[in-house]
Amino acid sequence: MSNKFHEIITKHADALDLNIHYDNEHMISVMFNMEGGRSQRVVVMHHPSESGNSDIVEIASAVLDVSSMPDQMLGTSMALRLLRENDKSLCAGWALDKVGGCHLVAMGNWWLDDLDTEEFATTLYGVAQMADGLESQLGVDNF
Repeated sequence: MSNKFHEIITKHADALDLNIHYDNEHMISVMFNMEGGRSQRVVVMHHPSESGNSDIVEIASAVLDVSSMPDQMLGTSMALRLLRENDKSLCAGWALDKVGGCHLVAMGNWWLDDLDTEEFATTLYGVAQMADGLESQLGVDNF
């Protein structure tokens, strides 16, 4: 299952000495061991363009399943907190991802062809830290 997405992400992962898992032709994942015996899964998803030269890479890590919350809502105070955090972050932010349900995720996006190893690392590690930090504050370790 070799493709441009796999080749580019594998090159960056190898440079960072990461153990990656090839989920399918459009998704790769990395599992991080975090502090206190916690873990955090980060997925790298390929969103191909029709032309093939403006593909997007989404780097994301889920925190909680919003569809399991009352009224499927975060609440005003949590939503405002996350929006304020988005204002402070350069490479990643909070979003709702409706793939496979509705999940609160930490995520960042890059152009596949322009993504360098430093950008990949900054976003990958940043997303993992953001997601695990919020999970820790919520007292969960679901993802």
